[in-house]
Amino acid sequence: MSQFIIPTVDQQELESFDLVDEHDQPLGQTKARNLVHQDGDWHRAVHVWIVNSRNEILLQKRGSKKKQYRDLWHLTLGGHVAAGGDLIDTCRRELFEELGIQIEQSELKYLFTVKWKSDPSFPFKDYEFNYVYLIRKDVSMFEIRINKEEVSDFKYVTIAEFSRMLDQEPEKLLPQYEEYRKVIDYLKKLTGK
Repeated sequence: MSQFIIPTVDQQELESFDLVDEHDQPLGQTKARNLVHQDGDWHRAVHVWIVNSRNEILLQKRGSKKKQYRDLWHLTLGGHVAAGGDLIDTCRRELFEELGIQIEQSELKYLFTVKWKSDPSFPFKDYEFNYVYLIRKDVSMFEIRINKEEVSDFKYVTIAEFSRMLDQEPEKLLPQYEEYRKVIDYLKKLTGK
């Protein structure tokens, strides 16, 4: 039994985030999620990539009710760090909330941090420092329980398939291309493929 409570999309809007400056230095201020995204304030998020023993990447397709980038394929998990929150706890909580996957802290390997801004044509301004983690774990498709408000589908793809998606069908992916390329490079070196 998990200690995590799964909030609704409406409840998530009531969350607050710790603000950081454009160099990821804490400002000592918190702000409501909706105002952070309205004003374009810098904040932190976590991104988790699960790669199984066959070197396949678990991707999720964002839900059709998401405010932006709906119905696009994305990494295994992305989630905001709540005010006063911890990066590792956020990874664990978000994996459980969105996909029903429980992990131990020791399974997370920090890779790097990427500074990212959402598409400027959107009224929703998501300015994030994304802390990127890798988990090497065999997660059966039957173990995954998606939160339908967050995720509409999921699948495993090989590193080569994901690279092809990025090169030939980028419109099907949430546009975080710099991160995708860095993760692909890392996984190619790690797996020798």
